[in-house]
Amino acid sequence: MVSPSTESSPVGATRFRLRDFNVTAIGLIAVIFLTEAVIGILLLAINPQYPNSELHVGVRFTGLAISVYGAAKMPGQPIGGWLADRMEPRVVLIAGSTLALPVILLMERLHNVWLYIAAWALFGLALAVVWPTVYSIIGHRFRADLQGRLLALISMGQIAGTAVGTGVGAVVVDHLSYSAAFGLAGLLEAGAVAVAVAVVRGGDMDTRRAAEHGEHAAGFASIRALLSTSVVMLIVIIMLLSVAVAMLTPDLKPYSEQILGLKYSTFVLLLVPPALVAALLLVPAGYLADRYGRNLPIAIGVFLFPASLLAITFTRAPIGASLFASAAAAGYVLMLPALSASLLDISAANNRGLLTGISTSIQAIGLVVGPALGGVLVDGYGPLAPFRGAVLIMLGTALLVLVYARRTRTLYHDRRNSAADTTSQTGTGA
Repeated sequence: MVSPSTESSPVGATRFRLRDFNVTAIGLIAVIFLTEAVIGILLLAINPQYPNSELHVGVRFTGLAISVYGAAKMPGQPIGGWLADRMEPRVVLIAGSTLALPVILLMERLHNVWLYIAAWALFGLALAVVWPTVYSIIGHRFRADLQGRLLALISMGQIAGTAVGTGVGAVVVDHLSYSAAFGLAGLLEAGAVAVAVAVVRGGDMDTRRAAEHGEHAAGFASIRALLSTSVVMLIVIIMLLSVAVAMLTPDLKPYSEQILGLKYSTFVLLLVPPALVAALLLVPAGYLADRYGRNLPIAIGVFLFPASLLAITFTRAPIGASLFASAAAAGYVLMLPALSASLLDISAANNRGLLTGISTSIQAIGLVVGPALGGVLVDGYGPLAPFRGAVLIMLGTALLVLVYARRTRTLYHDRRNSAADTTSQTGTGA
């Protein structure tokens, strides 16, 4: 008996995949866009002002809310990924997104600072399932040679959602009220749930069982089998990259004023070209990862990114700094889709969600360590120190990438061929 999710011929397989890409892929991009817009409203538009103006507490509670939110996501992401591997990931996605709805509504009504902080913990725990389930669905429903581009589009949805949510949320807070902003966040989260229910298709359990045939069932009890040497190397590469980028964030204002001699508001304009380069290059970077394998764009990016940062330290001209920053953005963006797709390539079919959750949680360590390290370097050694520190970190990362690339040089092509064989096997029968 042929599963409705499989095909009996290459033509049918192509037709299915194109239709599935158009529907489920758009649904996943929409879910990420709406979810990130909600996070932008709550975390970046409401939270910076709400504890002080409405709960009458110090700014430290603004930071505490962010820390609690991040801390809740760190264990929540591996748990969400583990559930996505053992249940229908679409169901886990819907459940987590639905749980976030009452938390958003209660957050504004609980006029007690500790209940407000507790609501942030629940919010982080609820949304921790989003990325692991999305990766799990992508890994099961899309060919390896489509995943780089799809992950690039999802990253664009993430960036757009954060920008739109933060901007619109700030306008609503300033010109209407906190209640209206919370209500808008709840409405967008309801939209994410509706899209997940109506548009997103799940992990195709029949195909998953075929793909998992003969694989060792990896879970928390077999963590050693899950975290192979190559997997650990990939996760460390992702974490080091996040550290290198995050350590630059506290240096933007000191660098603009003390090195370039610009007001920060003027300096922000110099960041527009790098942002445009990143946006325009994201999908082509995904295509490169799909067409030529994952390791090539990672290798190019891991050398272009630090070389551009190093060049920034030798210029005092604002235009030169903007050009080198654009080159750094190009190097960084080249790596993103390939690293994300590599995570799918290197994981077994029955632990993609768990591995994504673990990777995302470890990556968060970089986002915690990086800004603190950057701030220490600025105070101790001046505004150029974080750039030089990031270059040193990336040189170590580059060596790790070379070793990783040697170990996994045929991984992408092997997985693509394996996926084709699985489609052929599951697409025949009576």
